Amino acid sequence: MARQTIDLGTSANKGDGDPLRVAFDKVNDNFSELYARDLGSDSGSSVGGNLIPEADGSFDLGSETYRFGDVYIKDFLYINNTRLEVDSNGNLRVGGQMISNDVQGSVFADDSTLMVDGVNGTLNATTLVGALPAIDGSALTGITTAFSNITSKPTTIAGYGITDALALGTSATTALAGDTTFSFADITSKPTTIAGYGISDAFDGVFASLTSKPTTIAGFGITDAYTKTEVDSSIANVTAGQFDFNITGDDSTVRTVAKGDTLQITGGTAITTASDADGNITITGVAQDFAFSSITGTPTTIAGYGITDALTAGGALTGSSLEAVAVGAGVADGNDLTITGGDATELNSTGGDTNITGGSGALASGNVNIGATQTVLVSIGSNGTNVDFPSGTQVDFTGATITGLSVSGLQSRSTATGTTGSLADAAEADLDITGFKSYALLTITTDRAARVRLYATAATRTADASRAEGVDPTADAGLIAEVITTGAETVIISPGAYGFNLESSPTTTIPCRVTNKSGGASTVQVDLNVVQLEA
Repeated sequence: MARQTIDLGTSANKGDGDPLRVAFDKVNDNFSELYARDLGSDSGSSVGGNLIPEADGSFDLGSETYRFGDVYIKDFLYINNTRLEVDSNGNLRVGGQMISNDVQGSVFADDSTLMVDGVNGTLNATTLVGALPAIDGSALTGITTAFSNITSKPTTIAGYGITDALALGTSATTALAGDTTFSFADITSKPTTIAGYGISDAFDGVFASLTSKPTTIAGFGITDAYTKTEVDSSIANVTAGQFDFNITGDDSTVRTVAKGDTLQITGGTAITTASDADGNITITGVAQDFAFSSITGTPTTIAGYGITDALTAGGALTGSSLEAVAVGAGVADGNDLTITGGDATELNSTGGDTNITGGSGALASGNVNIGATQTVLVSIGSNGTNVDFPSGTQVDFTGATITGLSVSGLQSRSTATGTTGSLADAAEADLDITGFKSYALLTITTDRAARVRLYATAATRTADASRAEGVDPTADAGLIAEVITTGAETVIISPGAYGFNLESSPTTTIPCRVTNKSGGASTVQVDLNVVQLEA
């Protein structure tokens, strides 16, 4: 309770102060508070209650000049809300943490200079000045320094305490105890490079670095090369025609024409020879008829004549065209060209096929063109004979008129399938299903409750993505079909829908938008039962 003061009024007996009852009530309250504090005996040597200042932090216990002696505290001492205590083992604890004998943290001098950096664990080198006391560093480990940083280094082997080295000027016999045989081969761990020996003035192996190089072949010690004089002499002899050479005939007998000899070419029966000033030799003989029938030993095969562009029996036809030419001059009609497979000659055997294929190529195989420049009827097969095109064959009828066409083997129904990634309940995502450029859509099946929308392009799918359920699309929304399933269900599209890809370059992709309505996170599989309508 705050101290209560009696209002004495503005002047004596004026009657504007506290009434007697009120005044003495304040007196009683003040005494009651004093007695409640119970300061003990009149000497003040003990306190029978709590000592609590009237305001937080406003009063001191003692002063700088009048200080208490010993202070005895039974339990705890709080300084700025941090508790100080001594545990049962006599350890001082601050804020519950035991204060050990080790000093933790940074150390500062009296002038606030940082001596020990407790954060980084380093000593401040700039403060380490003056002579150090004797330090026993025998237990120190992990101390490294550069050899160049060491001062007062010894200048002798003995100064370093080395006892197994040979000092300069020592008798080898004395130092090696009688073993004076020591060679380079006895040294171990020898370097393998010039640089390893610290040699800096050795030859670098570059020819240009050599000095006083010889200027002759003999000077280099080369014995298997011709000198310039010898080469010049040989060239001069060849230029003058002074050299030996060999000549031989069909009998393989080698004749040597020595330098300075004359080579004479003589004629035979009815054959004469002559030479001119340039050394050209002319051979003159009897006339030949050069008739093929006069040639003897003629080959019997195309290869024997060296012909490479003819069709051999049983071989493959090469070249750019095969044509049956006209019979002769004045014949109006061209000859027919018939290519047939081999006839069967045995009972129950079949005739040979006639196969005409385009050539293969790195980019694409060549086409087989029938009547490419024809303006009249081109007939393929007769009498009910079929013309079969292998699977994948493209037949181009652009510009052609087709009559009486009967086609078998129409497309069968197929299933185009796609599966989304994991979707949260009510979440939706785009799904591209590989199908056909155009197709007839028969059914849509989902493996769980979902909303499925099919579109003509990816752009129309994006534009219609935010349309809510139950809201009709616009007329040009590009929507092919939309179904909502309540579980694993198949929805029949009746009547069947006509679907198509309307990208600028049509593809077989069917753009879809799928919403998971299963009630939990899951993937959604969509199966489309379709019939291909476009290649």
